Amino acid sequence: MTLQEVAAAKEYPGGFSILRLHTEGFALNFYKSRSDRAREWSERSRQEMMGTWPQFAFGNNVTDRNTVAKADRCGLRRPKRHSST
Repeated sequence: MTLQEVAAAKEYPGGFSILRLHTEGFALNFYKSRSDRAREWSERSRQEMMGTWPQFAFGNNVTDRNTVAKADRCGLRRPKRHSST
């Protein structure tokens, strides 16, 4: 079991995560918003908690917000649907 916390979308760091599932595992990657307005707000909210917020919100390393995990998922099957009749 892997637990990965994703960063805030609205406040700093202002971005989104994409989860890619594969038969051999998964990859979760964080992408920072690129629009000027989003970056302005992100820089403004960066100063929360007396400037220490980036360390908690973004992590110290790139690996804190990006994960690749290998796991055998080839035995997973779609659940059977229940009929409504």
